[in-house]
Amino acid sequence: MVALRDALRLKREEMHGFPLGTLPLPSANFSARDHGVQVGGDPDAPSLYEESFSGFGWLHDALVRGFLDLKLTSRPDEPGFLTVKTEPRRAVQSSLVYRFESYFPLESAEIILDAAAPPGAHCRNTLSISTDELQREWPLEVHQQGTTAIEPLVLRDNDVLKGRHVFFVRVLMENHAERPELPGNRLDRLQVRCVHQPPTPGTAATLVADDYGNLRYEDDFTSARWSHLGRLDVGDETHGGYRDGGFWVGLKGGFPTTTHLLQRVSSPDPLKQLVVTADCHADGTNLGGAVILSVALRGEKPKWEARTEGLHNGPLRLEIPAVDLAQLREFDVHVTLHSSSGVEGGTRSCATLKGLRIDGKR
Repeated sequence: MVALRDALRLKREEMHGFPLGTLPLPSANFSARDHGVQVGGDPDAPSLYEESFSGFGWLHDALVRGFLDLKLTSRPDEPGFLTVKTEPRRAVQSSLVYRFESYFPLESAEIILDAAAPPGAHCRNTLSISTDELQREWPLEVHQQGTTAIEPLVLRDNDVLKGRHVFFVRVLMENHAERPELPGNRLDRLQVRCVHQPPTPGTAATLVADDYGNLRYEDDFTSARWSHLGRLDVGDETHGGYRDGGFWVGLKGGFPTTTHLLQRVSSPDPLKQLVVTADCHADGTNLGGAVILSVALRGEKPKWEARTEGLHNGPLRLEIPAVDLAQLREFDVHVTLHSSSGVEGGTRSCATLKGLRIDGKR
């Protein structure tokens, strides 16, 4: 048994080992994005996506090619830049491809890249827009070359994206150094501002069906589409409301207060199952905070309800009994953030809401 165990251990180590010279693997040069970025805002308040390249957010938001040639600056160099390495007599190419999604049809977009493309290594930065899911064509492009200092590279569109819901932004960085230790491409900040076409009053969030009879709607509140799908009532604007991509309620001295969000929802088919989930936090134990999630027939008072107890951090789930659905298609979702502390807390929150998800079966 001992001999068999040792033989199996050696064989396993052999199978998991890498021969000399095989690292890094080709797959290490590629990194897939985690998700698309939600955008879209009104003409007087465009949505803003901003990447400062001071951390690793771009690794989650963008599809990265040429990863091994990228480097985030740190001390003793000035931090806050994403740079591209240079190597003598080797053409270097890296790119970031972002997917942006708008719930309502888009009207326009403006992309600004603060970057540098030093001339010594023949650096070039290219900022592109595409609506092709396979990213085979990039009909709009602007280029930057011969800039040692950080300068803005601006790309605006009022035609290609009009009426679209999804588009891609590519940041392509290239250089070809002829001698060692030449400075390469440098990215400082990426900004994407988007304006959507205003929806008609009374618009409702629509559950989207898949091929298996499942229906879903989801909002992380990073864009302002929620404001067109219902209403927000705030008891005291200095102690609650919308901020930093979510909703909050704070501690008001001498009085309880609430922040109440209503979202209209429609289903393309009668529902046989309905589950509503709120991504929320509430400290009822120490700060008197609570979250109340409820569902009502369209325009009526809430009929089904779930609420947090004590200290809660995570999903709050409300499942509507199947016998109560009765071919339900139009309904309202209410989320109430309640503060009962009565002790003044300024801008400190006792309950927050970061996301809403609705799942159904037809």
